[in-house]
Amino acid sequence: MIVLNTTTNYSIYVFSKNNCLFIKDSFGDIKKVSNSIYLYSSIIDDFDVIHICYIDLKGCLNYCTYEKNNINFISTFKLNSYVKKINKLSMYIVNNSLNIFFAMYKSHNLYNIHHINYDFYNYKFLEYQFEYVRKVNNSIYTINISNNYIVCSYSNLIKSNNFKSMAFDLVNKCWVNFSTVKSSTVLFDYCNSIRYE
Repeated sequence: MIVLNTTTNYSIYVFSKNNCLFIKDSFGDIKKVSNSIYLYSSIIDDFDVIHICYIDLKGCLNYCTYEKNNINFISTFKLNSYVKKINKLSMYIVNNSLNIFFAMYKSHNLYNIHHINYDFYNYKFLEYQFEYVRKVNNSIYTINISNNYIVCSYSNLIKSNNFKSMAFDLVNKCWVNFSTVKSSTVLFDYCNSIRYE
């Protein structure tokens, strides 16, 4: 459930049933978003716009918004993988850009982490990938959000207890090693990390 306005008790529900994705408002009106979904994630921005990202059974990543009772389909693109190998779809809106993360199973507890950054102002998609990430203690990766960075921590292939942290610079739109980031410039919005298993 996503609550849009707590003073009027108006809310929106994004849910799946029988591989279909739906949006239901507090008045009981239901709209179908897609017929064949595998995974989905939704988030609300500061302007009460719902952003929905879903992977369908054909292996396409779809992005749409829901605003004023309208579904707006923004983009669709094909993922180069068998859809059942994709895990843990999540989204974050930071500094006017949408950030989508998901893990793709490779083999023997190894995954690739994918990050897609979508800039709302120039409609530009950037795609990044971390290869050969090891699943440790049922966790593939951890995300922390700061004022200027998204920090992704994971275990690399070499040692199962060797964690690595990379930081996505939201201004320059690039990943850098977290050890090179000045700690005085990083103010985390979330104190608790989010683990994806």
